[in-house]
Amino acid sequence: MNWQPISTAPKNGSRLLFWDNKRNMAISGCWYTDPGRDDPSTYEPGWSWWSADDDLIMWDSGPDDTPSYWMPLE
Repeated sequence: MNWQPISTAPKNGSRLLFWDNKRNMAISGCWYTDPGRDDPSTYEPGWSWWSADDDLIMWDSGPDDTPSYWMPLE
């Protein structure tokens, strides 16, 4: 499978492989939609990735800090 534009990525919580241009690396993650994890008053759904210790981290540094491509992990 080839890298696909992030605009075509599924937003159903599936674990995906992302290409992160800012970090120049591939990272696994998903579209995260659970407001219960964060303060609901400041929560916005978005792309997230897993750190080495399996904590979920949001790409939240603005539009230049989001994945640009994706592909399925399966």
